[in-house]
Amino acid sequence: MQPLGTDHLLFLLGLMLVGGGPGRGGPTVIALLVGHSLTLWGTTLGYLHLALPPLEVVVALSVLFLGPEIVRRWHGQHDVTQHFPWIVSLLLGMLHGAGFASGYDGPAAAPADIPAGLLLFIAGVELTLLPAILLAVLLARGCRRLQRSGSWLIAVMPGYAVGSLGAYLTVKRALQLLAPMI
Repeated sequence: MQPLGTDHLLFLLGLMLVGGGPGRGGPTVIALLVGHSLTLWGTTLGYLHLALPPLEVVVALSVLFLGPEIVRRWHGQHDVTQHFPWIVSLLLGMLHGAGFASGYDGPAAAPADIPAGLLLFIAGVELTLLPAILLAVLLARGCRRLQRSGSWLIAVMPGYAVGSLGAYLTVKRALQLLAPMI
């Protein structure tokens, strides 16, 4: 899995569409970054052991999960995801962080150097995400403005796009996971 693959960009966009409204985008993004960091540390230090192929399916499912949440938000339906987007961002961000951890081989130096190497890797991942987060915030803001224009179709289109692409990625990765068994 590549650190800034399609699934991660769709996930960022979905998060901003669900919980990135005025005054809520900051906590949602911070929770995402904390979630990434926790699983990056846990995986790299050997506390978490997750097989990458099933994890990739679950990461795609997280994108699929956000599609209906976006549509519900546009319809004015509220649930935990709308009221506490940072909780969803933290938990699902942990899954995505585990995916990022697959790209970290760790330093080839002494065990004492692992924390510094890992800290630099985490900083690099999170700094790389900042332009994607900014783009997702701008796209979400544009979608909210279009929603206010009164067009229902334009308002729900991002939710259907995120959900459909999440479904595609989920099915594709599940089939890849199951292919050796068939």
